[in-house]
Amino acid sequence: MTTLRQRYRQLSLGSDFETDPAQLVAVQALEAVTDRIKYPSQPSSRPWLTSNPATPPLGLWLWGPVGRGKTLLMDLFFETVPEPHKQRLHFHHFMRQLHQDLAQLHGQAEPLALIATRIARSTRVLCFDEFFVSDIGDAMLLGKLFIELFQRGVFLVATSNQHPDQLYPDGLQRQRFLIAIQAIKQHCLIHSIGGDRDHRLRQLHQSALFLPSNSPSTPLQLKQLFVQFGGIANDGDQSLSVLGRDIPCLAHHQRIAWFSFKALCDGPRSQLDYIDLADRFNTLIISDIPALEGDEHDHWVVQGTEDRPASTTNQRRFLGRNEDLSRRFISLIDELYDRSVILIASCEVGIDQLYPGGALAFAFERTRSRLLEMQSLEYQQRQTVDEAPRS
Repeated sequence: MTTLRQRYRQLSLGSDFETDPAQLVAVQALEAVTDRIKYPSQPSSRPWLTSNPATPPLGLWLWGPVGRGKTLLMDLFFETVPEPHKQRLHFHHFMRQLHQDLAQLHGQAEPLALIATRIARSTRVLCFDEFFVSDIGDAMLLGKLFIELFQRGVFLVATSNQHPDQLYPDGLQRQRFLIAIQAIKQHCLIHSIGGDRDHRLRQLHQSALFLPSNSPSTPLQLKQLFVQFGGIANDGDQSLSVLGRDIPCLAHHQRIAWFSFKALCDGPRSQLDYIDLADRFNTLIISDIPALEGDEHDHWVVQGTEDRPASTTNQRRFLGRNEDLSRRFISLIDELYDRSVILIASCEVGIDQLYPGGALAFAFERTRSRLLEMQSLEYQQRQTVDEAPRS
């Protein structure tokens, strides 16, 4: 069977792949976890990678800035780890399933222990991409669940933009999440993938799918792209039922849908709405994305999406109306990107000027990087490689 290092070397032979020393060190860290999976009773063959060589880790927390190749390395690990009972999940999808399972187990004693047992029966290696916590309900569940999973020998491999100590930094009742952070640090190797290379910003073949909103030709171009990507021309606005609620829709047909930015991000929309859309459509058109002007002032309370990389003060950020639009847009792009959904859009400003600064500046760096990549032919070809959406 091909090893992780061998697959990485195979990729490095491609003309469009740039080998990164920081990624090579991360490959070593992932190999340490692979060794532990293959030989659970043996001490680590790479003791320099763990602070406690006598107790090899039950997983890896791979963290660092956007564009460093965390998702690529996660994919290569998942592909090559010699364990048939494995799952690779986006963190939001896992939490959605967890809440559904808890609802089914309502009234039973120790429901999280029952769920952990159920997971452990079918999954020995659990991989999460883009791990972060912004909801108090999720924060309260994760500590107990992680402890139960580690006790049952489940390996956790996760990517994140943040060190575990930086998760949910100013969250409501954060002390109730500390048990989850402690479990991660106790059972996982914590590895930072640094370097100064943003691999998403390498030279890509661009496709003209992001159009200026203020151009007179843009409305016609969007209509033409809608038909080109599988839609059927129509003359009237429509609505689309998403999780039992109607959302105004400019057009939809089979696997393509066309919305205004306002319809998707200016209203009571949740992460679950965006997950549903990404599951149902392989192409999405979003009209009239505005300049998202952030609020740079500190206020008291209310959590949003991955507000800051670390807590430097006990103050919390209040997300005003503009920031709330940005938070929803961040969540929407996360889901579309994770499911390789093709995005066609018209924007008031260029991507670099889309969110010039504010309380969500840290989170929006990932969004900006993804939007740039989503314009490329390489990204669009992901759908031909992935026969089914990742779950």
